[in-house]
Amino acid sequence: MGIVVTIGFSVYYAGLKGSYFADDFKFVFSNPSSKIFYYIFHHNSNLAFYRPIDSSILALIQTYFGMSTLPIHIIILCVHIILSYFLYKVSLGLNFTRLQASLTSLYMLVSQANAFAVLSNDTLSQVGGTLSGFLSLWFFYRFGCSDNKTWNSSQNRPFGLLIISLLFFALSLLFKETSLSFLLATMILAFAISNGSLKYRLQKSFIETIPYLFLTIIYIVVRSSIVVGQPDERYSFILDFTIVKNLAISLLASAIPVSTVKTFVAIQNGNIIFLIALAAISALLWTLVSYGVIKRYSRKLTVLIILVFLMLFPVVFMRHVSELYVYNSMPAISLLFGYGLGTIAAPLLQYRWKQIFLITLLLMLFISHILAIRQKAELLTSNGERASFLLEKIMPYLSKVPERGTLVLLNPADSRVEYSIFLMNGFNVLRYGTNILCQISGRDDIQIWILDDKERGKINIPQDALILSFVNNNVQTITKK
Repeated sequence: MGIVVTIGFSVYYAGLKGSYFADDFKFVFSNPSSKIFYYIFHHNSNLAFYRPIDSSILALIQTYFGMSTLPIHIIILCVHIILSYFLYKVSLGLNFTRLQASLTSLYMLVSQANAFAVLSNDTLSQVGGTLSGFLSLWFFYRFGCSDNKTWNSSQNRPFGLLIISLLFFALSLLFKETSLSFLLATMILAFAISNGSLKYRLQKSFIETIPYLFLTIIYIVVRSSIVVGQPDERYSFILDFTIVKNLAISLLASAIPVSTVKTFVAIQNGNIIFLIALAAISALLWTLVSYGVIKRYSRKLTVLIILVFLMLFPVVFMRHVSELYVYNSMPAISLLFGYGLGTIAAPLLQYRWKQIFLITLLLMLFISHILAIRQKAELLTSNGERASFLLEKIMPYLSKVPERGTLVLLNPADSRVEYSIFLMNGFNVLRYGTNILCQISGRDDIQIWILDDKERGKINIPQDALILSFVNNNVQTITKK
């Protein structure tokens, strides 16, 4: 455990002080001490989601630490480290070798695909929900494996394991809505670990998952009674080719050994040489992993493969998908990675020169991931600093906005690439979080728009709107044309 903690803090240290920006501000509360338990039973007007644990912890932190983000970063990182170590123990419990278990844990710990979830300020819901969900699956697995012959006998089955599993399942739902995928995962797992005829296995798996279905119904009823309004268009569901695109993008983000930011920029700039090299390296790596999986294939690996896809449900059906949601699938992907690569690597360790060659390749692989995390940490920290700078510069202008008026934050023409929460130009570091301006100033009567320069002539801006632009690293007013 000590090694995992040391590596985890060393890798993510650069991003532990990243400030709030963008939709992080939806979780910045006025009078936070009164909000510590408030959002368990009340709606957050800035959100169309139900994240009571995330909201409560952030309110508690803001009560005692103000706008310092170090506590929440440390909490999220600790949860991620616990999940990585938990996968090491799970691997051994699934009869992986120590090499396979170590590779599993290390890949989960330092994969650049996890940077979004681990380094953000409002993603405890994602990380905590994933840890709780997989703990639920693990305890259910141990419960289910305790008796594969009959589910209605009076034998001493460890029902305490089932209760613990149910508690973790409920906790995962309270962390985030995407944890609903663990209901389907539990059903699949219940069927997979059952023996006997098809009818018997279906009966057994159905009976054992009824408590999970019951908790899900309770959660949906409670959530529906609290949450008011609908998510914005980004989170609407679609049924077209976008689903395949979302799935491909998510799996790609989890598989490449370099920063997704660097990869996206290369795609936008048409850097063919880099992309060909990346595709070749990634294909070789996962071909080796796949070969190792196939070479020592078993039914438990089928379940892991199903979980990779199942954990992306239902987010792949949404109009907007970011690499944040890949985190749900990363434990299953890491288990497959560790098992497959460990299977291939084990015979090579018998020879000295092959040991050196293998260790060198593994070091290169994980160093590449670590460098990618460092790049993402620097970008997120920079965005937080710019958001703080812009808030300070914008605040004096808010008193000049007419009553019930509109403040327009106009991004100047910019040819730089934008990507997710990492590359954001102009005022976009405040996008989806402009509520903080109203909150700090007490101007709940005004509207705040963020527009790109190219949108200026296409949108009917109110005649009395105050328009601000970001020019030469400074905020200034401009006239409406």
